[in-house]
Amino acid sequence: MKEKQSDLIVQIAALSIGVLLYTTSIIQASLGAIAVAFPNVPVDNIKLLQTITPIIMMISCFACGVITRFVRAKVVLVFSIILMLVGGLLPAFIGGTFEFLLIMKGVFSVGYGLAFPFASSILVDLFPEGPVRNRMVGFKTAVGGLSSVVFAALGGYLANINYRYAYAAFIIVIPVLILIIFKLPDTEKAQSKEKAASGQKDKLTYKTVALALWNITFNVTLSSFFASAALVVVKTGAGDSSQAGLTISAYSAVSFLVGLFFPGIRKILKQYSLTAAIACVALCFFILSNATTFPMYIVGSMLFGFGFGLYNPELLLLVAQTIQRPKESVATKSVATLAFSVVVICQSIGQSFSTNVLKVFTKLFGFEGLKAGWQVCWIYLLAAAVIIAVVTTMITRKKADA
Repeated sequence: MKEKQSDLIVQIAALSIGVLLYTTSIIQASLGAIAVAFPNVPVDNIKLLQTITPIIMMISCFACGVITRFVRAKVVLVFSIILMLVGGLLPAFIGGTFEFLLIMKGVFSVGYGLAFPFASSILVDLFPEGPVRNRMVGFKTAVGGLSSVVFAALGGYLANINYRYAYAAFIIVIPVLILIIFKLPDTEKAQSKEKAASGQKDKLTYKTVALALWNITFNVTLSSFFASAALVVVKTGAGDSSQAGLTISAYSAVSFLVGLFFPGIRKILKQYSLTAAIACVALCFFILSNATTFPMYIVGSMLFGFGFGLYNPELLLLVAQTIQRPKESVATKSVATLAFSVVVICQSIGQSFSTNVLKVFTKLFGFEGLKAGWQVCWIYLLAAAVIIAVVTTMITRKKADA
């Protein structure tokens, strides 16, 4: 019984890292209140509180992958959470200038970038390939979807009272930090001296790099949904602002459910899970491109939620499978954190350049209007889904014949 309780606590500790990644929603929902509190600060500068994170994150995320090759992963993780706590919580109590908020967001962003890869790599390092890992990566997606909704609502509510109150919500980081310190196993510390002396190491493969590069293009399309969905609903007259919010909520709800039932869904789809995820997002953009009524937008959003909720855990498992590990024993240094650092950096690149990339292709194909980017997205993703399905089928047949 105690062993089962211990396993449960370890799983909760591992999933709690993913919760931290959605604390960015607190400040995102508070930008309006911060703008009111600092009326002399230009709106573009206020937006820096949100846009500065992806830029700093790419740098610190890369640093995380390098540092963990020399420093124990748990030490880096704890340090990153402390930075998030300092940068997130201090503005609630000290400082009264916008410059201070910006500096603290920079500190938070460094910690955020260092912590981001661990949300995935910890699951790979702690749980061997199989049902438990499959369940955990699904729960990671579900917990993330729920955390995003809760933190956004909490940040918005507290900011309406006072913007400092929104920063006080970062107190949630403290119990997570305590949980990580005392309950998250240090897998590297547990390894024997003999293994350390052997010099065995995990290795990245070309498949890891290929998945990371693919992730750039996929996130170009994902960002077009997040950036435009609510705007298009209102601008086309399909619904008002509250209905636009429901469109986003529909995606979040479906993504949450897919995460909960991911192992079962993956068991049905088998090796075609990635193909199904991409095809669902392609169908989403096709429906949204042709939507004329609010219910059509809801359907499109739900399909996006299914594809998004299926894609993230499936990508995590695929990246884990590309890591080359010594056959005879556990490696002295896991390369999982480095692998996911590369994937996350590519994800950030795709998100950062999404608008510019889609502009090029909309002009190339002659698409115009608010939905022009979505038209490019569904065509690209449908072609990608077909190609991946064909390649997967060929690989499956080759293995069966071997």
